[in-house]
Amino acid sequence: MRTVGAPAPIALEAVFDMVLRGDIRREIEADRSDLDHLRALLENAKSHNGRVLNEDISYAVKAKMERLINHFAAEPAEFEHLSDLDQFVEAVMPVDLGLNLWKVQDIYWDLLQKVAPRFHDSAVAGDAKGREWINHFAALGERLGFAVPDLKVEEPKDVAMAA
Repeated sequence: MRTVGAPAPIALEAVFDMVLRGDIRREIEADRSDLDHLRALLENAKSHNGRVLNEDISYAVKAKMERLINHFAAEPAEFEHLSDLDQFVEAVMPVDLGLNLWKVQDIYWDLLQKVAPRFHDSAVAGDAKGREWINHFAALGERLGFAVPDLKVEEPKDVAMAA
């Protein structure tokens, strides 16, 4: 129908929207979301004037982000928790979902005050793992709307030149 420029029947559009919404929700709620697939689904939904991206999807995204940041806050030294959260946030934040992220931002702020200084000091002292952690944490903060330009730690010049 699209190839001839004819609009799809309303009933067919409704079924398509319902299926796409279900696919997006299942991908969001999966223990290990396939983020490339999720991005593709979200792009597809955006091309349908956002009809699919309703409050149900917004709630699922918010709940997943809260779950991921709680896992991270419980074990902040576990880089995998930070990486999982950062990658998920990177995948969903470009889509306008009207998210209310006060819980996520509140936990991030607490980690910024209590945990990040230790990793920042470690990174400044030359610890590569500390630098990786703090730079991912800073990137996450930027995606969540925090201004954290002084948090990032560059790789030492002598190490960068050797590589």
